[in-house]
Amino acid sequence: MKGYNGFIVQLKNHLNDQIEYSSGVKLYKDPQWELGENAPMIGIILATPQDNTTKAQVGDLLFFEHCVTLQNRFRSISRYCLNERDKTYFVPFDKNDNKTIAFKQNGEWHLIGKYNLLEPIKLKRQQVTKKLILPNIKKGYYGYEEGVAYARLLTEKAKKYFNEGDKVALSAHSEYKVELEGKEYFAVSTENITAKLNF
Repeated sequence: MKGYNGFIVQLKNHLNDQIEYSSGVKLYKDPQWELGENAPMIGIILATPQDNTTKAQVGDLLFFEHCVTLQNRFRSISRYCLNERDKTYFVPFDKNDNKTIAFKQNGEWHLIGKYNLLEPIKLKRQQVTKKLILPNIKKGYYGYEEGVAYARLLTEKAKKYFNEGDKVALSAHSEYKVELEGKEYFAVSTENITAKLNF
């Protein structure tokens, strides 16, 4: 089986509707409360695109944009859903419409979309000295410093200018918060990484 201009993936669930703790306790939640945050973003690849320019293979994990599985209040299932019972979805992958981010093969993630994965920098608490209170850096979205992050996984295009571990500046409102294997990242296109910072 081949996808014409995208991947076909299978999910565990249509929505992330439970939280499992290390103790094995499961907490069930109402995923309708925050549909965007509860849209699954990882699936097992069942078919690769007909013109597959990546090394992704059937059986690998595919990490993609949340809009692929996002439901809305008027439609109970995403428009990319191919088979509701089998939980199979189509993930576009062509030059005009690419919803992929990365694939996992042999335990390693490889970027295939337009996004770089950057580690957000948590806001620090105020530092109090005897004479002076040093305020927080300007508060950004999600409780992180605004406009800065550490480069973690970079596209080939970004590697021409930055190295993994660099502290980089981002253009305003370019942060797309994603979660991958329990860690939070900003998925940011190379055009929105504006500078390498040395402080």
